[in-house]
Amino acid sequence: MNPFLQTLRQTVIPRNSKREKLARSIQRKLFDLQAIFSSDYPTWIRLNEPAGAALSAQKELVTTLSLQPSFSFLLQISSSPEFLQEQINSILAQTYSKWDLTIILADQPSPAIQRKLESFVKGD
Repeated sequence: MNPFLQTLRQTVIPRNSKREKLARSIQRKLFDLQAIFSSDYPTWIRLNEPAGAALSAQKELVTTLSLQPSFSFLLQISSSPEFLQEQINSILAQTYSKWDLTIILADQPSPAIQRKLESFVKGD
């Protein structure tokens, strides 16, 4: 157990109390942040990204929302096409469908980027 949490528990937080539940919740959030800041993105995804039934339920739930605002994604692309397809696919996979994507080219696109962008436009 985290030494800080253990000390806190011994001095301030009674067992099985709301405070203990809150402390445990904070500890889980700190673990999530630690995973993000330690560049352990796969761990963060495993802990936070819905899958299977939860993802299907999320897709269904968003269609019932009374307020359905539109979101805009801005994606700046540099000269490297390395993550371009992954970035665009991530946006296309959103469970909420009321969005638009604006791609901003930082400079003249390379032929590889141009081809990728054209293929995505054709599929739109």
